[in-house]
Amino acid sequence: MKEALKSYKLWLIVSITLIITIITIIISFSGNYHELEDLRGKSYEDVKQRSMIASLADENSELKKDTKAVSEAGNIDEIIKAYVTAYYNLSGTESENQKALQMKPYVTEELYSKMYDPNEQEQHVPPAMRIIQTGTLTDTTVQVTDPQNAKAIAEIKVKFFYPDGTTDDSKAILKMEFRNESEWKLSGVSSSNIDFLEVWR
Repeated sequence: MKEALKSYKLWLIVSITLIITIITIIISFSGNYHELEDLRGKSYEDVKQRSMIASLADENSELKKDTKAVSEAGNIDEIIKAYVTAYYNLSGTESENQKALQMKPYVTEELYSKMYDPNEQEQHVPPAMRIIQTGTLTDTTVQVTDPQNAKAIAEIKVKFFYPDGTTDDSKAILKMEFRNESEWKLSGVSSSNIDFLEVWR
């Protein structure tokens, strides 16, 4: 009986020890599992953050390019104002070539060749036939599409003063294209009233 009791106590101790060991292993395994999952999560977050940083770096690079293009587009407003002065503020005596010569510093060679007519005959407009015209720039929108190209929309209010003393008002919308040739140059113009490129061809 004593042997059986001793044997029973021994097996009880062994069983309890085994159960405690198994529970310890399970707890340890569970802790390791959670730690592994945490590491996996951190690794995923790290990959995601690196991907986001790379994406932001690319976006920042593009924005810097656009900002540079916009900063270099500062003279586009000057070109638009020069164009409005040359073609919409007139004393009634200007020839097409005189207007083209005023714009020569601001336009591409290709466009200038369409604006300037070497065969144009000089003409004198008597005061009784002169129509004075004033153009006021009311709004301008410039879009730099890439470092080499830009577009602009300009809204103009035009007033005409006729020899008989009457006046008239009109509005025009200009669509302008620009090309960057170390500096911005006007490369194309059309308006809501006249397609100047068709006139200059």
